[in-house]
Amino acid sequence: MTITQFFKSVIIGIILGVLLVACASNNIRITRHHKKIPKEIEKSRKMLYDITEGSLGDRKISIGFMRFSEYKKYGSSTVIGTCNLVLSEASSEIDIRKDYWYSFSLKEQILLLGHEYFHCQCPFFGHINGVLEDRCPADFMNSSIPDSICINRHWDIYEKQLKEGCNGVRRHKSRDTRAQAADVQIR
Repeated sequence: MTITQFFKSVIIGIILGVLLVACASNNIRITRHHKKIPKEIEKSRKMLYDITEGSLGDRKISIGFMRFSEYKKYGSSTVIGTCNLVLSEASSEIDIRKDYWYSFSLKEQILLLGHEYFHCQCPFFGHINGVLEDRCPADFMNSSIPDSICINRHWDIYEKQLKEGCNGVRRHKSRDTRAQAADVQIR
């Protein structure tokens, strides 16, 4: 095998791996569904962008409300946001469930967008499910968005994590969430 063949094989392997991950999670589409960010979402996206000083909230990633037919993909699940790979543009877009969006406070909306942007921009495919002593999520990358009580109690923690932007990927990949959560609670 020549060096050129080796690199072609590696590139094809990487592409197939990304497609496999996207297909396995149903988060792949051929074309973009959302052309323009709805004004209801834009306000929260702008606030996320300001909080993170531009590290999350890239306008090149489109956002929109999930089509009703998309709900069927998740069954009766409480999936409220997804990051989708758009093959035709080699980019990403975010789907948000409209019914949840309108029931969320502004801070909940910002955390939801931050969570999905983190998946799309960084990229980070997992979740961090540690909890604090009061059972609130220790991280905005928890599989469940913190409720308004937890957000009000721990906004400073979540905001700090948001500000780390994609630099937080290292924090997510290397942390013991229980130890980290206990450490955060003590401070």
